[in-house]
Amino acid sequence: MRDAAWSAVPQAGYERPEGHWYPFRREDSPGYTEEQTEQEARLRARMLELSIQIGTHPFWDTLSGPDVVAARSALKHVHDTPADDADAA
Repeated sequence: MRDAAWSAVPQAGYERPEGHWYPFRREDSPGYTEEQTEQEARLRARMLELSIQIGTHPFWDTLSGPDVVAARSALKHVHDTPADDADAA
């Protein structure tokens, strides 16, 4: 089985020195496959597209001052708790 790629490009593994307060070891990364690279590019493009749509949505023009901050904070945490509607479905 091929090791999971933790880096998009091939990278040598590393290990923290013995006695380090948080021991950690990472195996060599073979890098992403061509399919993984293409998928990452598609996902990044989609994320950029959606970020632009959200950030420039006309809704934000209806708010001002602290209301903008509160609304953006609420948007970041919208999925932190399950919605009642989801439980009913």
